[in-house]
Amino acid sequence: MANINFCEKLSGQKCVILGVKCHRLQTKEQCDLPYHYKYLTKVSSDPQLAKRIKQKILPDVIEKWKDYAINPRPGKKDMTGGPLEKGIRMVLKDELSPLGATVSYTGKRFFVWENVPIIADCIIEKSEKPSTILSIKSWIGCTQIRETFGYAYLSKTWLGQKNIRIYMISLQPIEDLNKSLINACKPYIDGVYSLSGDPYIDELLTELKRIYR
Repeated sequence: MANINFCEKLSGQKCVILGVKCHRLQTKEQCDLPYHYKYLTKVSSDPQLAKRIKQKILPDVIEKWKDYAINPRPGKKDMTGGPLEKGIRMVLKDELSPLGATVSYTGKRFFVWENVPIIADCIIEKSEKPSTILSIKSWIGCTQIRETFGYAYLSKTWLGQKNIRIYMISLQPIEDLNKSLINACKPYIDGVYSLSGDPYIDELLTELKRIYR
């Protein structure tokens, strides 16, 4: 019988979130789903946009995790990140397209230097306005900040500070220990926002509407 102590969401051999057999019974290591599920369902104190995105993506996250639990396979999983990126793109499109801005629906190549492209999680564009790149993560730590800073530095050096904006968005709250690093990355990373704590993604939407109005 499984050791129930390795995950609080385990009942016997079954994941209580997914209703299927846990795929970590052999390794007895908790997966990321309980953390993601906690923040996706904790919406009572969230502002409007953050709550709307969470409620939109939760069914897709559950479906993808359940499919993986039933049929585990190697390679990139993306059970939370994929729905998170898609949900944010769709909601921002609803909010910004009336202003004439284009929001990419899928990962799109963007050149941050003459021959150096990245696959951006989301790109927002409008004629005669700055382009915006969004880096969307389920969790943001030092590694993710350094990675984003690298292409933010290149793109702003090449394209100019006034012609591009770089933001990061996290499902989980921004940890205090990372805030000094985030401040050190300005003005190359313009801001880091969360769906689960201050500064909320709702503040980013206000900023984007100001840019693209």
